[in-house]
This record gives sequence, structure tokens and C-alpha cells, in this order.
Amino acid sequence: MGVCVEPPEYIVGLRPFEHWVFRTQPEGVPSGPGDLDLTIYGLRKYCRMALKGSPTVLLLLFIIGEHVLERNELGAELQALAPAFVSRRAGRAFLGYVDAQRRGLVGDRHATRTRELSAEHGYDTNTRCTRCGSPIRVRNY
Repeated sequence: MGVCVEPPEYIVGLRPFEHWVFRTQPEGVPSGPGDLDLTIYGLRKYCRMALKGSPTVLLLLFIIGEHVLERNELGAELQALAPAFVSRRAGRAFLGYVDAQRRGLVGDRHATRTRELSAEHGYDTNTRCTRCGSPIRVRNY
């Protein structure tokens, strides 16, 4: 993941830009070991997502040392602003993300099978009602 500062013609609205994606696999094909999924966000979109508490986006603010592939002066300034993006809302989102990762590691959830089950059955078999927990059948068209 990366962040770029859009050129002036994008900022003033003459040309649209929110993000750029590069994948070694075609769109719709799940990534495997060794595949590259790279998304570069425009600074404005990145800040909107960080302010909403997106855990994946917030991680970029706290990467240090040899884990940083490329950072210029503006990137260092953005990382210095990390405390401005942290909030209770971001904390709740981050805890939900961490819990989902933990459940995936210990086998409590099978999110990787969702696409396959959805394709096989014609609906997402893992979607459940938040009130009673019963399965919800959502057709894929």
C-alpha cells in the first residue's frame, strides 16, 4: 500500500483520481503465495479512510525501519501526524479487525471459503442475522 499526492489537475477536479491498483493476478482471481497486490491511494482518499478508522490504512502510519520500502519528506510528515488519526472509533474498528484475524488463525471463521461457497450455492452461506443469528440467503446476480 502507498500514498501519493495527486497533481494539481486532479486536486482541483479536472481529472478524477482516488487510487491506482496493480495485481499480478487478473481481477477476480484470488491472490496466492508470491502474488503482488499493490494499491496506491491519493492523499485525500487515504486521509478519509484513516479518519474513518480503517485498520489496514492506519497501519501505514506506524510502519518503521526496514519495513518501509520508500518514504520521502511528505511521507515522514504524514507519519508524524499519526496521533491526529487515532480515535475511539478507529480503536473499535482496529479491535474488530484484530479479532477477525485471530479467529481466522485459530480456525473460528472461514472467510476464505466465502467466495467458493457463494459461487457453489448462489448465495453467501456465511451471512447471518445480527439479531437472531439465523442464516440470511443473499442471492448473487
